[in-house]
Amino acid sequence: MNLLIPKTKLPVCYLLYLFVLAAVQNNVDGVDSSDIAILRTVGVGMPHSCPFVYKARMPSAQDGLINCTWYSSNACCKRTEVTSVFSGMLPLDTPSTMDKTTAKHCRNLMNYMMCYFCDPNQASWYNRTLNVCEGFCEDVYSYCGKAGYSGKTIGEQFASGAEFCEAQTFRVIPGDQQCFKFDPTVFDASERVAQSFLLMTFCVLVFILY
Repeated sequence: MNLLIPKTKLPVCYLLYLFVLAAVQNNVDGVDSSDIAILRTVGVGMPHSCPFVYKARMPSAQDGLINCTWYSSNACCKRTEVTSVFSGMLPLDTPSTMDKTTAKHCRNLMNYMMCYFCDPNQASWYNRTLNVCEGFCEDVYSYCGKAGYSGKTIGEQFASGAEFCEAQTFRVIPGDQQCFKFDPTVFDASERVAQSFLLMTFCVLVFILY
């Protein structure tokens, strides 16, 4: 996927949305025979398809999803796609002065947001734009305001959670219907996903002069 960068200001990292889109669309997994077989039954664009990744793909069980393991039983993403996305992003810095509980919840929120392309219910919140619930964006801003990338915190770069999400090219939706929202239960003690701080990454906008 080729991106045209204007000669004004540009992000050090590509927007999360564009980065994930490129990583997924350039992946060789694409549509397999099982996807085609299901499509002959339900058709393209049905509620249970994966329109963000590829309309012809259907959710299925996947192993080795790294930081997105809660989707393993039914995912729109493939192992190689998750690996590609996470390996190409930069580390999220949470300062030592940050409360441990806050830092942990921040990492969980960011981790969950990064795995949106794996969500098997993406047909309910994706339609040419990625619709994210406003509450999710504000929670990220609230818990991760002091976290950031390369010395630039999210709180310094953005005035609100909505502004942060819009900078990622997400469409912010009031309420919690037909939008991607955080599910804290996947990080509960009984279902906790083992996370490596080094793998916990996120791409935020840090503007510099071209």
